[in-house]
Amino acid sequence: MKKIFFILFLLIVLSGIIYSFSNGIAGRTLKNTTAGCGSCHSFNTSTTGVLTGPDTVVVGQTVEYAISFSGINTGLYGVDISAKLGSLSPGAGSGYLKLLDGELVQINGIQSTGPIPFNYTAPANPGSDTLYAVVDKGYPGRWNWVPSKGIVIKPSVGIKENNSYPNGFYLNQNYPNPFNCQTKITYSIPFTSMVTLNVYNIAGIIVDRLVSEEKKAGDYEILWDSKNFASGLYFYKIFLNDFSITRKMVLIK
Repeated sequence: MKKIFFILFLLIVLSGIIYSFSNGIAGRTLKNTTAGCGSCHSFNTSTTGVLTGPDTVVVGQTVEYAISFSGINTGLYGVDISAKLGSLSPGAGSGYLKLLDGELVQINGIQSTGPIPFNYTAPANPGSDTLYAVVDKGYPGRWNWVPSKGIVIKPSVGIKENNSYPNGFYLNQNYPNPFNCQTKITYSIPFTSMVTLNVYNIAGIIVDRLVSEEKKAGDYEILWDSKNFASGLYFYKIFLNDFSITRKMVLIK
């Protein structure tokens, strides 16, 4: 009888090991531990992954990264991705990842070998950050470390703001912000003048010109349609004669 109970207990334990992680488990990357998953399954080195994406981002910027897989074992891929300081979210349209305890894990297993996209938002202060990951195939606990990816976090650059301007000259914060696809920009000018309103990328390069014409005194609004632009940090700057105002906005797709 004791032998039967022991066999049942062993089957339950093994079942838990094999199946409990099939819908994702967090806290298994080098961010949290150097033992267990990733280090103890050296027999399964054929299953691995690679993190790809920019080496440098700007503070507060949201950019797309990806993970790809390889492995000869049977079954679906499992993954756990974490960031040391920044925040993560599933990439648009992949349908493979979900957020769990601040980390990205698989949804019922991943069939594709990738690249599987995900979004990374940099912290608010310059410095450095690290992305970590572990990957397996088939869910029997055969996890392996993925080479970590270092990221340099740079301060905002490129556009200076002139804070000396006449009363009645305003450039309001866009709404919504952060935004997806469209955002509204409103501004006011105190007298009739030539007005220019440009959108810049993080390098200070003009990527879109929204206004370039003479305007009468008054309040104005304009929609920026960003469907042809990538996620990230942008600036918008208005010029009125020798005066200018700059604001920041964040596009998230």
